[in-house]
Amino acid sequence: MFTYKDWEDFCNYLIYTNRYVLDDKRKAIVDEITKLAKQGEDIIKKDTIFWRARINFNKFKFENNDVILLHYTQEEMLNTPPEVVGSGRANPPGISYLYLAENIETAIAEVKPYLGARIDLISLRLKKDIKIINFQKPVRLSTVSLLSLSKEEIEKINNIWFGMQLSFSVPLPPDDELGYIPTQYIAELFKNKGYEGIVYESVQRKDNYNLVLFNRSNVEPARRDERSIYEIEYIDNVAYARKKVEEGAARFKRVTES
Repeated sequence: MFTYKDWEDFCNYLIYTNRYVLDDKRKAIVDEITKLAKQGEDIIKKDTIFWRARINFNKFKFENNDVILLHYTQEEMLNTPPEVVGSGRANPPGISYLYLAENIETAIAEVKPYLGARIDLISLRLKKDIKIINFQKPVRLSTVSLLSLSKEEIEKINNIWFGMQLSFSVPLPPDDELGYIPTQYIAELFKNKGYEGIVYESVQRKDNYNLVLFNRSNVEPARRDERSIYEIEYIDNVAYARKKVEEGAARFKRVTES
């Protein structure tokens, strides 16, 4: 049976041993993750609005002895070009995904603004229904599955799901690119299974979510906006991450004991 420690071992294997060719033990975990995808599947409806933000680092020009404040172009507000994109929570260097937030406040929080910062914003509308993996919710097992699976099998499912859920939602230091490797692997796995994105909890804003979209052609610009930052609210990300671990452990304990 897989435990949460097996998930940690899987992550360390991807980071420090092999990433492209797996041994049989880790292939078994990938098989379980692939089976789990159906349980975590969700649909986001056409016309749903998401937001994206960028800090405007004093873009301006001089014209007729006046300072004219400039904004990022629409293209600049979308994906970073593949030739310059770095490592992200879901994307490795050179592969560009579109990171979106469910609302303006979360989009702004995700760019970690400073006091006085000018923020350029764009809202994007889904052009069609999309099928995604939703890590914001606990894995959903059908009544048939709950009746047919043993407690050990349910616990195995919960351990793997919780490991992925936690990996997508805990904060990492900005320079810890190795720490993103497991989530990048999972994102690519789901992308190649036909899913169009992943929903996960925002690291920067409690109880809100982000969407990483694999193909930006699934959205179209809706409107532009801007904000200036006059106040910043800080949260204890470490305490928040610990709280999520404890909540998840309690939730899965209830499932396996039912």
